[in-house]
Amino acid sequence: SAAYLMTGLGDAVHFPVVGISAEAQKFFNQGITQQHGFWHFEAERSFRQVALLHPECAMAYWGMARANDEHAERAAGFLASAVQRSKDAPKREQAWIDAWAAYYQIGAKQREDLQSGDKKRIEAAIKEVVEKNKDRKKELLNKLDKKLLKDLGTIVFDYPDDTEAKAFLAIQN
Repeated sequence: SAAYLMTGLGDAVHFPVVGISAEAQKFFNQGITQQHGFWHFEAERSFRQVALLHPECAMAYWGMARANDEHAERAAGFLASAVQRSKDAPKREQAWIDAWAAYYQIGAKQREDLQSGDKKRIEAAIKEVVEKNKDRKKELLNKLDKKLLKDLGTIVFDYPDDTEAKAFLAIQN
Protein backbone atom coordinates (compact mmCIF):
# COMPACT_ATOMS: atom_id res chain seq x y z
CA SER A 1 0.00 0.00 0.00
CA ALA A 2 1.05 3.61 -0.50
CA ALA A 3 3.04 5.57 2.03
CA TYR A 4 1.37 8.38 3.91
CA LEU A 5 2.77 11.15 6.04
CA MET A 6 2.56 10.10 9.67
CA THR A 7 1.85 12.78 12.25
CA GLY A 8 4.95 13.65 14.24
CA LEU A 9 7.42 11.81 12.04
CA GLY A 10 9.97 13.76 10.11
CA ASP A 11 9.40 17.02 11.96
CA ALA A 12 12.70 16.86 13.86
CA VAL A 13 14.77 15.37 11.03
CA HIS A 14 15.83 17.24 7.95
CA PHE A 15 17.99 15.52 5.35
CA PRO A 16 17.90 17.87 2.35
CA VAL A 17 17.73 16.36 -1.12
CA VAL A 18 18.29 18.65 -4.09
CA GLY A 19 15.64 18.91 -6.79
CA ILE A 20 12.66 17.24 -5.12
CA SER A 21 9.29 18.72 -4.25
CA ALA A 22 8.31 19.81 -0.74
CA GLU A 23 6.02 16.78 -0.52
CA ALA A 24 8.82 14.38 -1.52
CA GLN A 25 11.17 16.05 0.99
CA LYS A 26 8.62 15.37 3.74
CA PHE A 27 8.53 11.69 2.76
CA PHE A 28 12.33 11.57 2.63
CA ASN A 29 12.63 13.12 6.11
CA GLN A 30 9.99 10.69 7.36
CA GLY A 31 11.93 7.77 5.87
CA ILE A 32 15.10 8.88 7.66
CA THR A 33 13.15 9.20 10.92
CA GLN A 34 11.68 5.72 10.42
CA GLN A 35 15.14 4.37 9.63
CA HIS A 36 16.47 5.81 12.90
CA GLY A 37 13.57 4.12 14.70
CA PHE A 38 14.30 0.78 13.00
CA TRP A 39 10.96 0.87 11.16
CA HIS A 40 12.64 -0.53 8.07
CA PHE A 41 9.50 -1.62 6.23
CA GLU A 42 7.86 1.78 6.67
CA ALA A 43 11.11 3.58 5.83
CA GLU A 44 11.33 1.73 2.52
CA ARG A 45 7.72 2.65 1.83
CA SER A 46 8.47 6.35 2.45
CA PHE A 47 11.52 6.27 0.17
CA ARG A 48 9.47 4.46 -2.49
CA GLN A 49 7.02 7.35 -2.34
CA VAL A 50 9.91 9.74 -3.06
CA ALA A 51 10.86 7.57 -6.05
CA LEU A 52 7.25 7.56 -7.23
CA LEU A 53 7.21 11.36 -7.13
CA HIS A 54 10.75 11.69 -8.57
CA PRO A 55 11.78 8.48 -10.40
CA GLU A 56 15.30 9.74 -11.14
CA CYS A 57 16.06 10.78 -7.55
CA ALA A 58 19.19 8.80 -6.66
CA MET A 59 18.72 9.47 -2.95
CA ALA A 60 15.32 7.75 -2.97
CA TYR A 61 17.08 4.51 -3.95
CA TRP A 62 19.86 5.20 -1.45
CA GLY A 63 17.14 5.43 1.20
CA MET A 64 15.60 2.13 0.09
CA ALA A 65 19.04 0.54 0.37
CA ARG A 66 19.46 1.95 3.87
CA ALA A 67 16.06 0.54 4.85
CA ASN A 68 17.29 -2.93 3.85
CA ASP A 69 20.56 -3.15 5.79
CA GLU A 70 19.61 -6.60 7.06
CA HIS A 71 19.13 -7.86 3.50
CA ALA A 72 22.43 -7.23 1.72
CA GLU A 73 21.36 -8.51 -1.71
CA ARG A 74 18.23 -6.35 -1.74
CA ALA A 75 20.11 -3.33 -0.41
CA ALA A 76 22.85 -3.81 -3.01
CA GLY A 77 20.26 -3.79 -5.80
CA PHE A 78 18.77 -0.55 -4.52
CA LEU A 79 22.23 0.98 -4.14
CA ALA A 80 23.04 0.01 -7.72
CA SER A 81 19.88 1.87 -8.77
CA ALA A 82 21.05 4.90 -6.77
CA VAL A 83 24.45 4.82 -8.48
CA GLN A 84 22.70 4.49 -11.85
CA ARG A 85 20.90 7.80 -11.21
CA SER A 86 23.73 9.63 -9.41
CA LYS A 87 25.88 10.83 -12.30
CA ASP A 88 24.84 14.48 -11.85
CA ALA A 89 24.08 14.33 -8.12
CA PRO A 90 25.30 17.22 -5.96
CA LYS A 91 28.61 16.60 -4.18
CA ARG A 92 27.01 16.00 -0.76
CA GLU A 93 24.50 13.46 -2.07
CA GLN A 94 27.24 11.80 -4.14
CA ALA A 95 29.29 11.36 -0.96
CA TRP A 96 26.39 9.52 0.72
CA ILE A 97 25.86 7.29 -2.31
CA ASP A 98 29.58 6.63 -2.73
CA ALA A 99 29.97 5.61 0.92
CA TRP A 100 27.38 2.87 0.56
CA ALA A 101 28.46 2.00 -2.99
CA ALA A 102 31.83 1.03 -1.53
CA TYR A 103 30.04 -0.88 1.25
CA TYR A 104 28.11 -2.88 -1.33
CA GLN A 105 31.23 -3.37 -3.47
CA ILE A 106 30.15 -1.32 -6.47
CA GLY A 107 33.38 -0.67 -8.33
CA ALA A 108 34.34 1.60 -11.21
CA LYS A 109 33.30 -0.92 -13.88
CA GLN A 110 29.85 -1.42 -12.36
CA ARG A 111 29.45 2.36 -11.95
CA GLU A 112 30.33 2.86 -15.62
CA ASP A 113 27.86 0.18 -16.69
CA LEU A 114 25.12 1.47 -14.37
CA GLN A 115 25.49 4.99 -15.75
CA SER A 116 25.87 3.91 -19.39
CA GLY A 117 22.21 4.32 -20.32
CA ASP A 118 22.38 0.87 -21.97
CA LYS A 119 19.56 -1.26 -20.54
CA LYS A 120 21.43 -4.58 -20.92
CA ARG A 121 24.61 -3.23 -19.30
CA ILE A 122 22.58 -1.75 -16.46
CA GLU A 123 20.69 -5.00 -15.84
CA ALA A 124 23.92 -7.02 -15.96
CA ALA A 125 25.65 -4.64 -13.55
CA ILE A 126 22.76 -4.76 -11.07
CA LYS A 127 22.76 -8.56 -11.26
CA GLU A 128 26.54 -8.61 -10.71
CA VAL A 129 26.31 -6.30 -7.69
CA VAL A 130 23.51 -8.33 -6.13
CA GLU A 131 25.42 -11.58 -6.71
CA LYS A 132 28.59 -10.11 -5.20
CA ASN A 133 26.68 -9.33 -2.01
CA LYS A 134 25.06 -12.74 -1.54
CA ASP A 135 27.79 -14.16 0.66
CA ARG A 136 29.35 -11.46 2.81
CA LYS A 137 31.84 -13.25 5.04
CA LYS A 138 32.73 -11.82 8.44
CA GLU A 139 36.28 -10.80 7.47
CA LEU A 140 34.95 -8.95 4.41
CA LEU A 141 32.25 -7.25 6.49
CA ASN A 142 34.85 -6.07 9.01
CA LYS A 143 36.82 -4.46 6.17
CA LEU A 144 33.70 -2.91 4.61
CA ASP A 145 32.48 -1.63 8.01
CA LYS A 146 35.83 0.12 8.63
CA LYS A 147 35.71 1.73 5.19
CA LEU A 148 32.12 2.89 5.77
CA LEU A 149 33.10 4.42 9.12
CA LYS A 150 35.93 6.29 7.40
CA ASP A 151 33.63 7.48 4.60
CA LEU A 152 30.99 8.65 7.09
CA GLY A 153 33.69 10.43 9.07
CA THR A 154 34.69 12.22 5.88
CA ILE A 155 31.09 13.33 5.31
CA VAL A 156 30.96 14.67 8.90
CA PHE A 157 34.27 16.48 8.34
CA ASP A 158 33.18 17.94 4.99
CA TYR A 159 29.69 18.90 6.25
CA PRO A 160 30.12 19.68 9.97
CA ASP A 161 26.60 21.12 10.26
CA ASP A 162 25.00 17.92 8.92
CA THR A 163 23.34 16.41 11.99
CA GLU A 164 22.25 13.33 10.05
CA ALA A 165 25.85 12.59 9.05
CA LYS A 166 26.77 12.57 12.71
CA ALA A 167 23.78 10.35 13.55
CA PHE A 168 24.61 7.82 10.83
CA LEU A 169 28.24 7.78 11.93
CA ALA A 170 27.20 7.14 15.53
CA ILE A 171 24.82 4.35 14.49
CA GLN A 172 27.46 2.72 12.27
CA ASN A 173 30.04 3.00 15.02
